Amino acid sequence: MPSTHSPRPLAAERSHAIEQRRARRIVVRRRRARIGRIWRVARGVVPLAAVVAPLALASHDSRSSTAQAASGDVGAPAAVARGHVTVRMLDAPTGVRRQHVWIYWPSVPNSRSLPIVYWLHGVPDLPGEIFQAGLGHTLDAYFAAGHRPFVVVAPDGSGAFSGDTEWADAANGVDREESFLLHSVMPAIEGRFPRDRAHRAIAGFSMGGYGAMNVALRHPDLFGQVASLSGYFHVDDPQGVFGGRAELVAANSPDQHVQHARGMRILLDVGTQDDQGVVHGEAQRFWHLLGRVGIPSTLIVAPEAQHNYTFVHSQFPVIETFLDFGWPS
Repeated sequence: MPSTHSPRPLAAERSHAIEQRRARRIVVRRRRARIGRIWRVARGVVPLAAVVAPLALASHDSRSSTAQAASGDVGAPAAVARGHVTVRMLDAPTGVRRQHVWIYWPSVPNSRSLPIVYWLHGVPDLPGEIFQAGLGHTLDAYFAAGHRPFVVVAPDGSGAFSGDTEWADAANGVDREESFLLHSVMPAIEGRFPRDRAHRAIAGFSMGGYGAMNVALRHPDLFGQVASLSGYFHVDDPQGVFGGRAELVAANSPDQHVQHARGMRILLDVGTQDDQGVVHGEAQRFWHLLGRVGIPSTLIVAPEAQHNYTFVHSQFPVIETFLDFGWPS
């Protein structure tokens, strides 16, 4: 049975997780070429101000009492209603362990029936890092400005033996992170208010950017919007999670299933200074693949941005605005 859980300090949890995840091998290739101080959207080029209205960013976020122990509390401006973050523990599909799920609830009535965004972390990240990066506070300010509120759910996609799970069901049958998301997390969070695809989105960073796109295209009936930050859209290590099994590699290759994106709102977001070889040029390549089959998408290339949570934090207003335009009126 799921239960509310007061987490151990995030630093200790991260240290433990990093030790599990040292097997990850990513070929790094430095990319120094600048793509220009512009934001590229759909098939045109527009200035930043046309994409998202200015939003003051702060260096802290809002947390409930259950999350304060993880990283401290610095308080939000009194004029802004503060949402709260809770942490739950849910059983993994195999039943051999339990995994954290972090949930941000806006400070509005009936928040349990709001649209939901499922956020998938990268490796060696943990689900709480998105809130340490300041998401809670920027959401508080964004919703206080009159935008439609939504819930953010960040599950733990770490594997039993390695953090590099790709948010997929592994060939070994032990790590089943896609099943955990779809069959454990979503039913537990949505409960008596199951969402339709129009009120459900999925997003992620790095490995989570791949996972968000992969899960969305594998289940287009479940998600109406997807945002991939610094993601990649092919299987980078066929021998890893998928055990070299060609059918699993093919089934989990987003670039082979772009037709499933029809009718879905898609955001691709990457920094010009992202130094991860597996990410290099992927957003642009996938944007072109979608365009070839007539599927519109939004591509944003952030000047000087690197592969880190500084970049993720800088893109919060962009993601919030993108999603806001997609929720039903």
